[in-house]
Amino acid sequence: MMNEPYDFFTLAHGFVGFLFGKLKLNRWLCYSIAIGWEIFELYFQYKPQGFGVEHIWLNSLIDIIAFVVCYEGTVNFRYLRRHPRYPKLNRGSR
Repeated sequence: MMNEPYDFFTLAHGFVGFLFGKLKLNRWLCYSIAIGWEIFELYFQYKPQGFGVEHIWLNSLIDIIAFVVCYEGTVNFRYLRRHPRYPKLNRGSR
């Protein structure tokens, strides 16, 4: 997995996006945390323990995209489930 744009931590970023969306945390706070973490990894050349992969800028971009997609997907699904115009997604309507 040398120099690939995705790794095991891409899934972790996606899960954190899902978790932050489920907890209803502020969108811009979540985005700034995700982008700030990737800047930290690139600027300080932080390498994850146990994987031995070089951290390339494309990997950071894919990690941020995974976070945003999972966060927005969770928030939008929660909204659609509660919206009255979509009765099949809304548990309480018939």
